Amino acid sequence: MQKWMIFSSVLVLFAACTNAPEGQKVEATQAETAVEQPNAQATSYRVNTAASTIEWQGTEPSGDGHYGVIGIQGGSLRVVGDQISGGTFVLDMNSISVSDLTGGKKEKLESHLKDGDFFETNRFPSGKFEITAVEAVSGNPEITHNITGNLTLRDTTKSITIPAQVSLADGSLTAVTPKFTIDRTQWGVVYRSGLIGTLKDKLIDDQIGLKIKLEAQKVN
Repeated sequence: MQKWMIFSSVLVLFAACTNAPEGQKVEATQAETAVEQPNAQATSYRVNTAASTIEWQGTEPSGDGHYGVIGIQGGSLRVVGDQISGGTFVLDMNSISVSDLTGGKKEKLESHLKDGDFFETNRFPSGKFEITAVEAVSGNPEITHNITGNLTLRDTTKSITIPAQVSLADGSLTAVTPKFTIDRTQWGVVYRSGLIGTLKDKLIDDQIGLKIKLEAQKVN
């Protein structure tokens, strides 16, 4: 009996690991101060909110889960030469939507994501990502830069570093990340988290999957 209980526990743990959202796990650390110096040569790029979006994914150990999008409310990026030197973009948390459901189930989950269990959008209608450092990456065809910035959700700010493929052409800037994950509990989202002792069959993975796409145009 004891061996079977141990074996069952291993299976549950394995399922929890393998059914986590896809992507590189990104660690959250203490918020940093932007170190960018004023530069007269910097060019401003305004974020195109219609063409920019954030995809999200949440999962359970059982393999169930949901996914959807969060809109970008606005933002601007600064570029020196062909390198991003700074910038900010704002997340419209009231726009969070569910893509894998329809009808009443979709509306119910979207409402739940906006209430106090998750992002409490009546108090915190927006989030923000402020770039604090950018490092060029060579030898990796998937990414061109590691972008470090302060991510603010629910009035909590943490520093994260995310990989991105950045390209500049004809007055347009595109920045696309591969899929990555962050630990939602670092921003106070603890609903059905193992952190508060939730039973394993009721857990929602602490990791949220994200994929960011930013389009921006040069400001003349």
